[in-house]
Amino acid sequence: MNANDASRLPWYRIPVVWVMAGALLASLIGCLITIGVAWQHADNGLQEVAPAGAFQLPAREGERRP
Repeated sequence: MNANDASRLPWYRIPVVWVMAGALLASLIGCLITIGVAWQHADNGLQEVAPAGAFQLPAREGERRP
């Protein structure tokens, strides 16, 4: 057995691994909470601004509205 092999820590004993795993988990949980809150408080803001559709722009470049 080599002295280098004996001094190596397994990956689960390195604190930085746990900090990074915690940061990733917190980020994912924060994203899910944000999506859930936005889903519950959805509003009809776009319907108030553009009731006819895509801001009353023509669907194609050649079309024009009178």
